Amino acid sequence: MSASKLQVYSSPEIDDSISKEEEHTYSPQVRSFDNNDEIEIIINQRDIWISLFESFIQVDGEFIPDPVPETGGGNVTLTNNAAAYLFENVSYELNNVELDSVREVGTVSTIKTFLCYGKDEVRALTLAGWNDQESQQLKTFNETDNTFSFRIPLSYLLNLPFDYHRIVSGHQKLRLIRSRNDANCFISTGTRKATLKINNIELKAKHVYPNDEIKLTILEGINKDRVISLPFRKWEIHELPSVRQTNNDIWRVKTSTQLEKPRFIIVCFQTNRKNNPKSDVTLFDHCDVRSVRLWLNSNVYPYETWKLQFAKNKYLEAYQAYVDFYKEFNGKDRAEPILSYTDYKKRPIFVLDCSKQNEAIRSSTIDISLEFESDNNFPADTRAYCIIIHDRIMQYYPLTGIIRQLI
Repeated sequence: MSASKLQVYSSPEIDDSISKEEEHTYSPQVRSFDNNDEIEIIINQRDIWISLFESFIQVDGEFIPDPVPETGGGNVTLTNNAAAYLFENVSYELNNVELDSVREVGTVSTIKTFLCYGKDEVRALTLAGWNDQESQQLKTFNETDNTFSFRIPLSYLLNLPFDYHRIVSGHQKLRLIRSRNDANCFISTGTRKATLKINNIELKAKHVYPNDEIKLTILEGINKDRVISLPFRKWEIHELPSVRQTNNDIWRVKTSTQLEKPRFIIVCFQTNRKNNPKSDVTLFDHCDVRSVRLWLNSNVYPYETWKLQFAKNKYLEAYQAYVDFYKEFNGKDRAEPILSYTDYKKRPIFVLDCSKQNEAIRSSTIDISLEFESDNNFPADTRAYCIIIHDRIMQYYPLTGIIRQLI
């Protein structure tokens, strides 16, 4: 630092490596956006470089409340993160090979927002249908004609563009599958329901044009079929549809290979929220949970059992783990969590850090199990979510178009 003060004759550095950037619109081949429909958007130009993390999906549609019944009507409003709940699954393909996919898009993106975005960063998600004020309507909804418009970053829906901030070329395909119904997209104070009609979906892709010097360097690498590594962190969701109505349960989530070693495990509970318009699907329930523990074979995380008491507002260990995740995952020194200690009680997200593992785990298959205890029996219709975050590295050979999974 002190030496830099003495560089009085140094020349200013001007970055002109990119000669031009443009946003191009790509539309689906089949314009049908009803429930369960599959929507494909294809980029066929193999010589075009796309910045995925700066690209967006734009959704335009109408919010159509049912007529008010004679009794038990109530009001209906769009739920927070309604745009993501419009889709059941989203995937990205390069040269007809699936690089990334996310199931339960609404649930995963909701959890991801609370964990990975800071207070200032989340403001930009207003365009994606995120609302940090529970009592207010979404900002991009027009109450005059009941129309909505969302501009959703690909990095918000997919794992690859969230972590990989470099340009990509080749035959690219984005596939979206509409949700089975729209029950998670709105909240009703009575029996009244609503329908969300999508009129248009477009991919707004950022085209990047390097200057001649950089372009020549890239083309030389392509002609030599030099491998391009695509590293990112995969969010893999698992669901336990019904937790037993006892005060403790063990959930054997899956058996993982040594190539998919979990780095973090995220656990959440919801009671009668999924596909229930009377409940906010973006909230989670603490269910008076006393402890959550992760077993990787015979290794347990955390080492010491939590002693949470949500009824007495004592859940320090869980909130600390939530705060620490933001710093660890984003590589930052200071935490800027969205949820305050009080807000966390309405959205408890249990984070189990298992990124440090011994050799015994690294060299074998891994049985992933969760053990959770509660002060009271778990309520009926309680489901548990488990998100396994693990490393994924794909290798792309641009000349031959071959793609291999390294991890």
